[in-house]
Order: sequence, then C-alpha cells, then structure tokens
Amino acid sequence: MGYHSYINRFIFKSILPEKKLTQAWDRFISELTEDNRNSMNQYYGFDYQGSEGRKLHKYVLWVKNDEAGRYEDAELLAMFVSSVIAQKTHTLIEVETGSNEMWGYLVVPGKIYDLNYSVTIDVSGMPLEEFLKSLKEPSDEN
Repeated sequence: MGYHSYINRFIFKSILPEKKLTQAWDRFISELTEDNRNSMNQYYGFDYQGSEGRKLHKYVLWVKNDEAGRYEDAELLAMFVSSVIAQKTHTLIEVETGSNEMWGYLVVPGKIYDLNYSVTIDVSGMPLEEFLKSLKEPSDEN
C-alpha cells in the first residue's frame, strides 16, 4: 500500500442521475487492479446532493470514517470524475499529506491537470524580494 494522504471532500456536477453514476463507478472500479479496487472500495464513495435544473446532478465525495487513503487514489478519483463531470464545469481534488504538503488535480471533462501548491511570501502586498529591493537606500545600489 502507498503512503497515506487525506483527500479533501469535493463536489462535482454530472448529467448522470444517481443510478447511472453508480453504474459508471462500479464499471470503473471493476477495471482497476485488485489492489486499487480494494482501496477505492474501502475508502471512497459519492453521495447524491440533488439536481440543479433538469440536467445537472450534484455529487460529493465522501471518505469512509475520515480515514486516510493512498496518494495514488487521488489520480484514480480524478480519472473517474473526468469521465462523468458535466461539460463546462470543473472541480478540484486536493490532497493533504501527513507532512502538511498539498497537491491535487484540476478536473474538467475528459482531462485532469496537476495542481501544485506553493507558499509565497509577501510584505505589504509585494513579493518579499521586491519589498527588500525597495528598502535599499540609493547609495546601496551603486
């Protein structure tokens, strides 16, 4: 089993009603390796949150018992959601590691993109390096 990570709950919209989304999930899970299938079944599921109009249905990922899953699971979840997410919508799948790092995926229909989080330091609204340059006295620049 891989390293443990916490995948934050996320919401996505799909044109698939609950029964069809469940069928799509079951089909997706059945095509995974046994190890991945066990992990996905052990940790994750989707709850139906209602519809928006006639065509869009809202779902939220839930994590069983608030347990940590495997970091590999985030990419599998992103792959599944990209196959069922409604056109012109997106969601973020964010992962927190035990060492307080964050990363994840931007999910759009048919595609996933890596998200990288970085810390930026700014002082009075300016990036640190720019702020430090502004503090230099004119005689220091010569």
